Amino acid sequence: MHDTRIVRAAEKDSLFPQAEAFLLPHEKSCCILMQSVLQKSGCVFVILKKAGHSREEIAGVFSLSDGKALSICIPFFSDEINAALISFLKDTAVFCITGASREVKKMQELVFQSQNILAEDERNMVLMEYDPEMQKKENHPPVKIQQCEPADADGLFPLHLAYVSEEVLPPWKQPFPASERVQLEHSLKARRVFAAVHDGTICAKAHISAETHSFVQIGGVFTKPEFRSNGYASQLVHEIARTFWQQHLRTVLFVNEKNKSALRAYTNAAFRPFGTYRIAYFKPSARIS
Repeated sequence: MHDTRIVRAAEKDSLFPQAEAFLLPHEKSCCILMQSVLQKSGCVFVILKKAGHSREEIAGVFSLSDGKALSICIPFFSDEINAALISFLKDTAVFCITGASREVKKMQELVFQSQNILAEDERNMVLMEYDPEMQKKENHPPVKIQQCEPADADGLFPLHLAYVSEEVLPPWKQPFPASERVQLEHSLKARRVFAAVHDGTICAKAHISAETHSFVQIGGVFTKPEFRSNGYASQLVHEIARTFWQQHLRTVLFVNEKNKSALRAYTNAAFRPFGTYRIAYFKPSARIS
């Protein structure tokens, strides 16, 4: 047996609870990965290292989606872990890597060593958490906040598509409207989408991108251009966070460090920074020969 190996968590029933226990100290920084573990998703992998004569322990957890998105929690790298990851990555296409900044940077190095590919688009993000004791700043008139239903799909879809195009995908990728519509409708059926409504018009939206034992993660925050600078996004995320706080769930989100207006909006909504996050996108044609 190799001292370090990578296996799919679904191969053994006991690996999911072990992965859950491993992620608990890092839960608020990797909500989407924890959600995949709790759902016992087939996309979850664990890094196992030898810890005794016949015992193994988890040294890292990651997921690899059908869209080749790699979400990682590997707090400590070693020569053995690096070798196992390089071997795994040699035959694995990767579109993007997400996770704690230091970990993603290291994984980028391993992708280069295994595939000779450099990231074409790198985004440094600020992780923020709602603090109910922090004073929310009231700079704008209140707006109606509502939990959306499937009937709201037509009004929400232009905002959802614009968000994916402007805030998620790298410049060389275009969204597929049909698949994005399906994703939005799925979120609406799960009651995970919220909106700010002004005079009957949806002017801003957000959704719950992950929910774990103790946290919810807000994503997909987008305001129509003509409604910006009115504090709608700030009121929206604050109301979502306040609602979940009453359900004994803490709320986190991440925002691009270059997006100063969004950072101000979330600070005004009583969110505090607590860490850094990184997203690295790869373009297959960027292979270095």
